[in-house]
Amino acid sequence: MAEKRMFSKSVVLCDNFLDMPATARCLYFTLNMLADDDGFVDSPKSVMRQSGASEDDMKILLAKYFLIPFDTGIVVIRHWRINNYLRCDRYRETRYLNEKAELVINNDSSYSKIEEKPKLLDKTPRNELEKIEKLYLENYQELYNSGVLKMASPVINWSACRKLEKDCIAKYGFDVIAEAVKKSMDNKFAVSKGYVLTTILSAGVLAQLINSSDGRIDNDQIAISEVDF
Repeated sequence: MAEKRMFSKSVVLCDNFLDMPATARCLYFTLNMLADDDGFVDSPKSVMRQSGASEDDMKILLAKYFLIPFDTGIVVIRHWRINNYLRCDRYRETRYLNEKAELVINNDSSYSKIEEKPKLLDKTPRNELEKIEKLYLENYQELYNSGVLKMASPVINWSACRKLEKDCIAKYGFDVIAEAVKKSMDNKFAVSKGYVLTTILSAGVLAQLINSSDGRIDNDQIAISEVDF
């Protein structure tokens, strides 16, 4: 395993990263330093305790999708291949080949779990959740094509997102949520945060979208708690 690790400014200086508490950021850096050459860490909770971080710090990294978890307890650094490049003669493949087989490398070199990367743009949605996600992905694609967004695919934890979608649909109804997502592309706050569906559906932003006629929201109108991402 290599002794040196690198960090991309596009990852560690983005708003999504800097919005995290210092302890969560410290844990991220420590996990990166201890990861193998494919970005896997086999004892993340041990690293968490040794670095003085808390369970909440780990939860934040998982919720913001800087880490991808596996059922075995192993995690992988989502942006590992953006942060690091190893020469072939120095690279040693991970021992965790089963977990590696569950990953796909995105166009921007980040990792995603195969089942977590929806392909809804190319198919008819089967249910209300997929309809919401397709509306969001269409918006994201338009913003990316116009140069507003720099990442080709959204940084999002789809498992956490779908739970939030269900809760919002149960509370407000599908039509209200669908209309809010349609408006969200004009929401400067959501776009500036990377245009993530969980941000759009967070309490502060969603309430403004529902009550707004055009979806435009000023930054000083938003008050989002730490649990919104």
